[in-house]
Amino acid sequence: MRLVPIAIGIAWVTAAASVPAQRASRDTGQRIAAHTLLGVRVPTGRERDVLGPAFLIGGQVAVRMGRYAAAMMSVSAAQGDDRTHVGDNALTVVQYDVGVERYGCPFCSGVPAVRPFAGAGVGGRTYRHDRGSRPATTSATVYVAAGAELRKGRAGFRAELRDYLVGVQRDGRRSVSNEFDLLAGLAYHFF
Repeated sequence: MRLVPIAIGIAWVTAAASVPAQRASRDTGQRIAAHTLLGVRVPTGRERDVLGPAFLIGGQVAVRMGRYAAAMMSVSAAQGDDRTHVGDNALTVVQYDVGVERYGCPFCSGVPAVRPFAGAGVGGRTYRHDRGSRPATTSATVYVAAGAELRKGRAGFRAELRDYLVGVQRDGRRSVSNEFDLLAGLAYHFF
């Protein structure tokens, strides 16, 4: 239930972005796409013992840059547990990033409906304890991604795996953690 306001906000931003994007794409020839995201965040490395796996929801907006590339903006939120604190352990993690994706597959030319991609980007992640007893913390992130989209006309289904490196600070020490996001969602391509 705590993710419902976030989901409504993401849907509203995605819908609002599509109207001016539609007009701009007619003038410049660019293509705009909006993606919904549902998935799971799986902490690995040092964070595995601190944060449990968590369901996530989010959205992406993509602007095509030429035939084989797109600029991406993503926002997602996940709710999980901070295992280092007893009692006040409910945690919301908000991930926001920008990046680029490269499309194309030399051996997939006979299958136009399948569109594999690889990407990379930078962003941030904010950890907020839901009961407010501790201040929110923000960490820098970088990611690499791989996935594919199955398209039929303007609509599609998208699956993506992202590998994040996250700068974390625990007990006064800085370190880098690794996390995977397994994402799936619907895509709609505006003209």
